Amino acid sequence: MSTYEIRIQNFKSFYDSKWIQLRPLTILLGPNNAGKTSFFLPLLALKQTIDSPNEEIGFKTKGPYVDLGLYRDIVHRHVLSKPMKFSLKLLTERGRKRPKSLEPVGSYPPGEVTFEFSNSSTGYPELRSFEVRDIYDRLFLKRTRLEKGKFGLRYKVKRPEEHTPLLNRFLKAIKEQDPYYFLFDDDFIVEVLKREVYTEGTRSADRKLNEVTIPAYVAKYSAAVRIVLMATWSFLDRILFLGPLRQAPQRYYESNEEATSYVGPRGEHTANVLLHRFGNTAASKNLKKWLGMFDLASDFKAESQRRDSKMFTVQLKTGTARFVNVADMGFGCSQLLPLIVQGLIAKKNTLIIAEQPEIHLNPKLQTTVGDLLVHFVKEGKQVLLETHSEHIILRLRTLVAEGRIKPDQVALYFVEKKGSASKMRAIQIDAKGRMKGKWPKDFFADGLQQAVKLANAQMKGKLD
Repeated sequence: MSTYEIRIQNFKSFYDSKWIQLRPLTILLGPNNAGKTSFFLPLLALKQTIDSPNEEIGFKTKGPYVDLGLYRDIVHRHVLSKPMKFSLKLLTERGRKRPKSLEPVGSYPPGEVTFEFSNSSTGYPELRSFEVRDIYDRLFLKRTRLEKGKFGLRYKVKRPEEHTPLLNRFLKAIKEQDPYYFLFDDDFIVEVLKREVYTEGTRSADRKLNEVTIPAYVAKYSAAVRIVLMATWSFLDRILFLGPLRQAPQRYYESNEEATSYVGPRGEHTANVLLHRFGNTAASKNLKKWLGMFDLASDFKAESQRRDSKMFTVQLKTGTARFVNVADMGFGCSQLLPLIVQGLIAKKNTLIIAEQPEIHLNPKLQTTVGDLLVHFVKEGKQVLLETHSEHIILRLRTLVAEGRIKPDQVALYFVEKKGSASKMRAIQIDAKGRMKGKWPKDFFADGLQQAVKLANAQMKGKLD
């Protein structure tokens, strides 16, 4: 499973998150308004940006996943003159030892990319710079917006002493590049080669093309932007987001064959996923198993009302041994079902971002959510979870102690405010499920305080 690290600067409540590693199971904890959601909002904004058909948009603030408003609404402390930065460690050479003597820049692949955004004349964010560093944290290249809207180039690979006409044409094409969303690509190479060898009526174009040697100075730039583009795109493309409030259950649904792989940010496509993806399959058996684990149902069915109708119902078999329309089930069922369904059908390496899955669930069901998350990880999926549930955390600690998930597969981060800025503190879990290090202030304090009050009240009753 690919491992990434993320860093957020000058975004909402974060001045600087520092580098935060995403493990197979990453949990964000902390009080309300501490900034937990702010940590992954940039990921959702960047994802809805690349999902947009408009390649000229650098940072799409309003879309299917989030609505962030204008630049002034999201820049830290609303200081319009400050740029926002989002960085991603690609870790293409993870675990590689740093040699005593490094080869020149360009000898090693990219290891980190930073996207910097600033306020535009429209009030929305625009790409200000695109910076790539190698795996040893040395500047590889940087594209910075100029006054006329083009992007200048700072490129640290050693220039060749001789500038050939072909090299100059490549460099000119690079400097004339426009961003592809918030990235840069290497399509300029094809365009230059076309102009170089393909002329009308030239039958020997293919032979000439094979004779062209792309200068190493250009090839290294091309490889770097291509690696960053593919790695960033792959990371964002595998995100599936499930928000905190799922859609209320409907008595009837309309069939939509295009909504069969993603339940949607509010779980609005869950019924269609059930209809089109869960038949007499292993996924169906797995779903029945987890419905039973959560004491929701022993069976389910999604069926059309008539052969010629697009309308269908979703029904669950409850303890009464009969099928009940999901609209007549408890509200907790509709909140939990999208998470179960999405996790079971997600492909390996999918990153599932879920907010507060414990909403409307009693403590027992919250505990079982911990088992479900570990099941997802064992199937090769990655989870980033925001929660307030100490029941989920306690269950995960138990599962670590039982050896059902390794400590290094779990990352706990406590998010808290220090003045006007959010800070993230890593909480380590050892092989016995114990939390190591200094605990944050008020960490699950409410539950402990209530336990003390209850004990004191009980003792007082005995003494009276």
